This record gives sequence, C-alpha cells and structure tokens, in this order.
Amino acid sequence: LKFVESIDDVIKKYDLLESENLSVIGHIHGGDLAELWDNVGDTLFLENPRRFLGRTGQTNREITKTLRDDQKKQRFWKLNNGITATCDSITEEGDHFHIKNLKIVNGQQTTQSVKDVWKEDPDNVVGVQVGLKIHRTVDAQERKEISTATNRQNALTEIELMDIEG
Repeated sequence: LKFVESIDDVIKKYDLLESENLSVIGHIHGGDLAELWDNVGDTLFLENPRRFLGRTGQTNREITKTLRDDQKKQRFWKLNNGITATCDSITEEGDHFHIKNLKIVNGQQTTQSVKDVWKEDPDNVVGVQVGLKIHRTVDAQERKEISTATNRQNALTEIELMDIEG
C-alpha cells in the first residue's frame, strides 16, 4: 500500500499499551482504493458491522456528488471522514507499507462511492485523496472495539447543521 505522501510524512504511532501495535495514518489515491477492493473483493469488509450500508442512502449520493465535482474532489480528503481499517501486520518496505489481512471497519460507503465513480471512468478519481487510518492488532476483542467505536456515528439533524453553518 502506497500513501500519497512520502513514507516519512505518514504518521506512525505505536499503541502505548501494546507496543507492537503500529498504526499508520495518511492518504491514498482514490484509484488505488477502488483497485484494492477490485482485487481483494468483499472480504475487505468482513469486520465492518455496517456493511449493509455500502449501497444505500443519501450519504452515498452526497459522496458521489463531491467526487464528480472537479473542484470539490480536489478537497475530498477534507470533505470526507476517510476510512479506518485493521490488519494483522504492517511492515515498512522502501516507499510503501506491506499490510497483511487489511479489513475496512469504517468507510464502506466512501469506498463504494469512490469505486462506482472510478468504474464509470478511472479519470474521474484522478486527484482524489482518501484519508486512511490502519491499526495493527491481532486481538479479536480490540478489532471489535475499533470497529464498534468508529461506527458509533450519528447523523446531524437539519437544526444542528444550521447551527454549524451559523
């Protein structure tokens, strides 16, 4: 897996309670995300409790709308929550990371939207960067906790949005 930034710019953080558990945080190209799913298949989402949402709702329409806008897609990394994944191991190899058993636990709607737009025409996602956090853990309970915690999201109501927009 190759991040958009140089490997030195990717954030690397070790779990204070389990020093072997490395997390890496950076951005990947939208086309690389679509190709990853294309190559690996649906096993990529086996630990995502909300995988049934992959093809539903207004969220996907809004994500897709952003991806199809030539200006907004350049800021996709800022306008999208990105993806959280777990894995069995992370090994730094030259200018990329070798990831074993990557599972996206949050971000299937983002992944689905990027892949849909990419399938229409791969040029549609040129310049699109997607935030990606990968956490190494072999503990089944911790994997479940990461998946559960990152999926405890609540949609904002119209009133809350109006308050933000001020």
